[in-house]
Amino acid sequence: MKWIATLKNAFKGMGESIYRFPLTVGYLLAVAILNALMIENRELDFTRLIYTFLVGAMLSVVGQMLYERFFEKSTARYSFMGVALILTLGYYFAVGPQYEFDIAITTKTFVAIFALLIAFIWIPSIAKGEVSFHQSFLSTAKAFFTSFLFTLVLASGVGAIYSATNYLLFDVDQNVLEHILNVIVAPLHLSISCP
Repeated sequence: MKWIATLKNAFKGMGESIYRFPLTVGYLLAVAILNALMIENRELDFTRLIYTFLVGAMLSVVGQMLYERFFEKSTARYSFMGVALILTLGYYFAVGPQYEFDIAITTKTFVAIFALLIAFIWIPSIAKGEVSFHQSFLSTAKAFFTSFLFTLVLASGVGAIYSATNYLLFDVDQNVLEHILNVIVAPLHLSISCP
């Protein structure tokens, strides 16, 4: 019976995260779907959309943190979501069409994501002084490493099961493993953004 309570708590926490960061969940779900489409058809290239959705996810997280820190009315929350949507759309057009891997756009995207991550860590320590920067940083680092460790263990286990099945029983399509790993890694982004 303990496992039922644990499962209920897990789903409750997941529901709270989805309610707190709905736009982020939508963006990350879109990234997982685009990855799944690219796994099925290697000719497709959704790099521009994936980069846009990742930047959009970080923008929406930063907007939610700003709302929680400085505002109380729900209209401010929806305003931040609207601004995040507009900035995401602006980023999509700023990146421009991308027909093959471009290191400059990739670098700019990851610099933007890193800057938004720093803003995400810094916002709770602004003004009121209840949380210092190092506490916010440690909380985020702890969430990242915990999520990364769980993801690594789960991915290793799935990879071992795939390899054993493929070697000992019957041939399993490589796409199956890639789809499973896509589903395993996608929640890592959300758990990092919801410490």
